[in-house]
Amino acid sequence: MTESPLHDLEVYCDGLGEGGAEFLLLDLLPALRSRFRSVEVIALRGPSGLEERFRAIAPVTRVTMVGMFRRLWSGRAVAHVSLARPQAIASLVVVLRRLLRTAPRARIVCHEQASFQYYTGRSGRQRLADGLFRRLVTYCVRHRLYGYIVTTRARRAELRALLGDAGDIVVIPNSVAATRMARLAASRANRTPSASGETRFFTLSRLHPVKQLHWAVDAVAAMARRYPERRFVLSVCGRGSELPVLERHAAAAADAANLRIEFPGFVESLEARARESDFFLFPSKAEGFPVGLTEAALTGITAIATDCPHGPADLAEFFSNVHLASPPTYEQFARTVEQVALAAWGDDAAPDGAAPRAGWPPAEETAARIADFLEGLPPIGSPTRPTR
Repeated sequence: MTESPLHDLEVYCDGLGEGGAEFLLLDLLPALRSRFRSVEVIALRGPSGLEERFRAIAPVTRVTMVGMFRRLWSGRAVAHVSLARPQAIASLVVVLRRLLRTAPRARIVCHEQASFQYYTGRSGRQRLADGLFRRLVTYCVRHRLYGYIVTTRARRAELRALLGDAGDIVVIPNSVAATRMARLAASRANRTPSASGETRFFTLSRLHPVKQLHWAVDAVAAMARRYPERRFVLSVCGRGSELPVLERHAAAAADAANLRIEFPGFVESLEARARESDFFLFPSKAEGFPVGLTEAALTGITAIATDCPHGPADLAEFFSNVHLASPPTYEQFARTVEQVALAAWGDDAAPDGAAPRAGWPPAEETAARIADFLEGLPPIGSPTRPTR
């Protein structure tokens, strides 16, 4: 860490809602603030559930998309850009500067929080927009118009297949603050089995179609029908547009008397849920790097996830309590949930999962690596850039 920070930092994000990327930024900001002369958060107008918590760490400016374009165009600070809309705006800025041959002004790094596959399956204008976004980003990375941070080795390999050795791409896995990691690791230390003998599952994420939470509902419902002598509980934690759809789906699927499905709403930390549950389910279709699954892995609870792009495979390689459904199909996810549960029922120690494994880097280390990468890049458009 330098004694006298030389640069200002602007953090660009898409709203300040209660998503995994926003919670990640909350954990990163204090450490980033210690590395830069000043830090300002520039967020698009929209969700604001975490805005006060952001303001407690750094100044926050809410802007329109045009306003964000202007800030990035005229800014001279180091810029950390995350999520799709800010990333698209930053890409337009650097491409236009290249076309207009204007002088470079700032260091810009796009920190990917969702893979290109996150929005696959859309149609019409959305599909066209997704295709243009992919082309724009790959053009910028290929021509080293900005640095690019991805969160998994698989994602980097996917980009390398398209780009070869072109572009500044570094892999930095997501994480949580060290103090939070310690709380997560200790959350199941005093866990006791359910007094009523229930097998308890839970999910924790935004209630969004890409999370495929109906797979979790169907997997647990199938087990309830197959094992009528046991009692099952599934808690689907979170808020989002998919709630009415999931509630209707759960009402239709929960046709067994030995199954209860509940929707407790937003849950910020999964510590309490992990303490009282047996299994964590993560049936997502695509991720950037799954914060919820990372936290579950850190508690030691037995977690079952789809082997989706990207993130679960990296966690399963490091944490023995993370089990992958591969290929990531509906049938394989249900099959894996049953197989893991059966193995747990045959081993009294299994429901607690493995002891949380030490060594996963905390958010403070993540922030230090991000800061090093940001400070190591020359201004956009410079002819010489480092190769990583």
